[in-house]
Amino acid sequence: MGMNKKRLYAIGAVLIVLLLVVGGILYKRAQGTKDEPAGTVTAAAAPTEAGSGYNGDTGQPNKTDEIVDADTAEEDPTGAPEISPTDIAAAADDSATDSQATAVPTSVSEPSEAPTAAPSPTDLMAATIAPTEAPTGVTEPTEAPEPTKAPTAAPEPTKAPTVTPVPTKVPEATPVPTKAPKDTAGLACPSVNGALQVIGSQLCDAAGNAVQLRGISTHGLAWFPAYVNQALFTEMREDWNVNIVRLAMYTDEYGGYCSGGDKSKLKKLIKDGVSYATKADMYVIVDWHVLNDRDPNKYVSDAKTFFDEMSKEFASNNNVIYEICNEPNGGTSWADIKKYAAEVIPVIRANDKDAVIIVGTPNWSQYVDQAAADPVKGETNIMYALHFYAATHKDDLRNKLKNAVNKGLPVFVTEYGICDASGSGSIDTASANKWVELMDSLGVSYVCWNLSNKNETSALIKSSCNKTSGLTADDMSGEGTWLLELLARNSGSAGKTGGGKSDGTGDNGGTDKPDEGKSDTGNTGDNGKGDTGNTGSDDTAKTDTGILPTSGKTGDIAWEFSISNSWNSEGKTYYLYELKVTNPGNSTVDSWKIKVDTSAECEISSIWCAKADISGKTITFTNESFNGSLNAKESAIGIGIIIGTPG
Repeated sequence: MGMNKKRLYAIGAVLIVLLLVVGGILYKRAQGTKDEPAGTVTAAAAPTEAGSGYNGDTGQPNKTDEIVDADTAEEDPTGAPEISPTDIAAAADDSATDSQATAVPTSVSEPSEAPTAAPSPTDLMAATIAPTEAPTGVTEPTEAPEPTKAPTAAPEPTKAPTVTPVPTKVPEATPVPTKAPKDTAGLACPSVNGALQVIGSQLCDAAGNAVQLRGISTHGLAWFPAYVNQALFTEMREDWNVNIVRLAMYTDEYGGYCSGGDKSKLKKLIKDGVSYATKADMYVIVDWHVLNDRDPNKYVSDAKTFFDEMSKEFASNNNVIYEICNEPNGGTSWADIKKYAAEVIPVIRANDKDAVIIVGTPNWSQYVDQAAADPVKGETNIMYALHFYAATHKDDLRNKLKNAVNKGLPVFVTEYGICDASGSGSIDTASANKWVELMDSLGVSYVCWNLSNKNETSALIKSSCNKTSGLTADDMSGEGTWLLELLARNSGSAGKTGGGKSDGTGDNGGTDKPDEGKSDTGNTGDNGKGDTGNTGSDDTAKTDTGILPTSGKTGDIAWEFSISNSWNSEGKTYYLYELKVTNPGNSTVDSWKIKVDTSAECEISSIWCAKADISGKTITFTNESFNGSLNAKESAIGIGIIIGTPG
């Protein structure tokens, strides 16, 4: 009986709770319908979310996870779900077994995980009326739901494959401008005259019209690279009336291409120089500057590799000329030169079948008469080099030029100067003007040595000037001033075969001597080029042994002198020597100094790759900064000196 009473009490409690809940809902519904205007969504209209743990309208815990729909409640006045006798009995059993059962559960646990489904529009409506705080009595989740994981940091965009960047320069064959630069009326230029060709003894343009080029040669690219720049090349073209530039790359001197120089850097200077010349609408000579090596066959393999690369690089250019051996000397014969040419020319022709190629001639490119008597056979567009220095080379060499051209030999004066063959000494404008008149009358093109501020007569820029562009008249040396005046008055005829007197400064005579480094002892590069037969006027070649001893020793340092050339000029005899300094010991020396007694009073006309001081008949030589340190048994070579004596 007691048990039955308990069950009845439990059932009664449940019924009371249900009636209260249903009554509250119906009452609130009736109130909302009466107060709210039609069309307004009431708080009761929003269903509660299944599994939310509490009723969104009352804030009371839900008994089940079912959705209580207000519209359904409207249709069913009872508002409560039907309760079967079985349900009542089950409830009574549950309450009986739970001694602490209460009529109203105090809490309902939140689901362990938030719903994964995206909320529907109806859910969003319900959210607008949901309590901002969890209702009293609702147990907070024991664990905060896992926060939404921040999107795994969006992967960094895949980097474009590090494909080797395409060079910004198309093989440095920069497109030729379609218009000639300003102020260059009358000058032959690639954009107007196109690719050059050789017809008979004459250099001609693509249409077969004779042209004459007048320009400037760089000094050694390894020693004066700063002058290879776009601003200066454009300046030479537009302001100086230059239409050809020569890029001189030494092969066997200090820093030379075949003697330990940086080949990559030298090739880049060549490529940059061609690009700058092309953009300035000029022709350009790539010069394999043989000098200290004397016989070009010494490095024929290197020459072939170099010209193969260059001719491939510039195959599409219409403005590139190849000079394959600057100044063969030291007894190199014309037969030796032809042998070399027979190996190098085909390499260029494999890549560029029409480019003009210039071949050097014996004795520092003076014996054009030998080339005229036996020219290169089986090739077209071949020219032959002649070099002169006006104060040394006069009527005899001028006659050789005239006779060779009259015999049909196409000659190009790729290097000249208006001082003596050393590249220093005084300027001889009278002889220079005769050369200009002759070259212009023959339609021979000519290139002046040299674009640098080296402290020598043949440098076009004063040694006190450190500019590499934007040069003014005040920045030019005596030879530079003479050259600019010449080019200015010839600007209207520079592209024609007969024109006014053009001229140019040539290789610093023997100064082909690198300013810095083992300069060919005979910097003989042009330098002594004392055409031995130069009997013109006061020029007579000499063959004596000079005034310096051949070898000796100062302290622990041994030295040797070898004479490369000698000539007479203006009442003096000049000797061109090469000096070799050797450390014969077993340990390194950081510097050296030697003293040498001469057989006569003398003066130093020029010196490179060393310093010298004269006291009476004794000359003291000391090293430069780059060749003072000598390892055991090592030698410093390429040191050159020109000494003059009275009579």
